[in-house]
Amino acid sequence: MAVFYFSLVVTFILSLGERILRKKTKMAVIFTITIIAIFSIVSGLRNNIGDTQHYIHLYNVIDTEYETIKGAYESGFLAFLLLLKRISTDPQFMLIITSIIINTLNIWTIRKYTKDSYYELGVFMYIASGYYLVTMNGIRQALVAAILFAAVKYIIEGKFIKYLLLIILMMYFHNSVFVMIPIYFIGRTEAWSKQIRNLLIIFCIGILCYQPAMEILFSLLKGTRYSAYDGFNAQGANILRVVVSAVPVLLAYFKREELKEWKYNNIFVNISLINFIVMTFSKFTWIFARFSIYTQLYTFVLLPVVIDKAFKNKKEKVILYYFLIGCYIIFFFVEHKLSLNIIYESNLKLSDIFYNVIR
Repeated sequence: MAVFYFSLVVTFILSLGERILRKKTKMAVIFTITIIAIFSIVSGLRNNIGDTQHYIHLYNVIDTEYETIKGAYESGFLAFLLLLKRISTDPQFMLIITSIIINTLNIWTIRKYTKDSYYELGVFMYIASGYYLVTMNGIRQALVAAILFAAVKYIIEGKFIKYLLLIILMMYFHNSVFVMIPIYFIGRTEAWSKQIRNLLIIFCIGILCYQPAMEILFSLLKGTRYSAYDGFNAQGANILRVVVSAVPVLLAYFKREELKEWKYNNIFVNISLINFIVMTFSKFTWIFARFSIYTQLYTFVLLPVVIDKAFKNKKEKVILYYFLIGCYIIFFFVEHKLSLNIIYESNLKLSDIFYNVIR
């Protein structure tokens, strides 16, 4: 856990430093580069966490057992692994490369859309919410989610064809990404409009009619790896995760008039709302939480912007800022230590690297 505490504190300080110095010097971008490096090194040097060992095994056998495993994974992802293996047969290389891609795209996009607000809060949420940990578990899905998050500009600019083509391409890496097609249209809908209220009504009906909704979901997933979970009575997600996902949405609703001035309001509010809906359903079964990998990233932009732009009273803003940081620290500890009891393991100790650098 020490490495996660280190990452949480140091990246927060660095991102805060960039926000303060950004208007004074262009060199402040070095802080973000350092943040990306920290996240990528910590993630890339792991040898455990979630499905990491599974991906290591897959990398080791992909060339010798390709015919056996090709039906279980998307062809694009397998081709990507084969390409990496031609460069290096060490599975740590694969973990490092995927970590660099995922964290670079995620942090840079958070920076891009929070540059006029509390950038450091977005970075803080990225790790404190548990999302950073998730990227070490579902590598394929996290990779696809990071690419689509960076491509949010296509939703902003109304370039549906480009967005659709990217989704089709990403389906060769993780076929669940098709759920992001309707997200394009929802994102471009006016926040809290009649259409969005209708969506919320459908959501409430879905909660009341959970079983039929599950049947519809698994009919859509038929033929994918997730179809195997049909009828599987899995434990739901922690209720705290549902509460955490509700916070940005509730604040955005109460401050909806003030947020209308923000040009990205509709997209980040609506997709954050979808994230809350997905997380609420995940309380029934964890499989829904997998889809939040695509939507949770948008909350890391929304919350910092809401606090900065929607709250005009400085004292009120400061109190909320520190209150939310305190709440996220508690959630971080409960989720990582008490609930999941995360133990970080690496073949190369980070303390040894630090010692060799400063020696």
